Amino acid sequence: MVSYTKEAIVKQFVTLLNEKPLKHITVTKIIKDLGLSRNTFYYHFRDIFSLVEYWFKEEYLRVKHQIDSAETLQEGYIHAMEIFKDNKKALKHLYESGKEAPLTHYLSIAVDAAIGRYMDKYFLEKHLHSLEISKEDFSFLARYHKYAIIGFIIEWLNSDTDEKMESLMEQMSRLSTESILLYLNRIEHPDDHKVP
Repeated sequence: MVSYTKEAIVKQFVTLLNEKPLKHITVTKIIKDLGLSRNTFYYHFRDIFSLVEYWFKEEYLRVKHQIDSAETLQEGYIHAMEIFKDNKKALKHLYESGKEAPLTHYLSIAVDAAIGRYMDKYFLEKHLHSLEISKEDFSFLARYHKYAIIGFIIEWLNSDTDEKMESLMEQMSRLSTESILLYLNRIEHPDDHKVP
């Protein structure tokens, strides 16, 4: 019952956030819509911001297994971005509220997981465990693509475009895959890529 109530509160909050900006959503409105007492809300959450943090944490736990078992970078990106599928308006309202830290944190860890999974899988399949790539190079490569993806997503979120998230992820994953493979290939075969 406790878990059901907590999830009902989150679901109602997200429904409201898809309809109106964060500043117009109150605890009073949420509990009134659900027929709950104020004490019930505060039993589960300190405030609306802790509710937002919980929403993203649960969303990441929900998709992490799918990201970890993705066969391609595109699959990983799509799983990581599932939260955007039906909630673009809600996430846009959250981002515009100035309380976007949980959203950007979610994007950071979810995209990190997708890129990390892809690169680990590539190394495993190619048997490149002994490849001379420093931890710093590996980290920089992952960070570069992570920030590019997050930048595109934030721009997409703030736009009024009808472009679908799946289409954006397809294009981004193609570019990321080609770039990562080229970079790793240059490390694997440095003599083939010498500048004359």
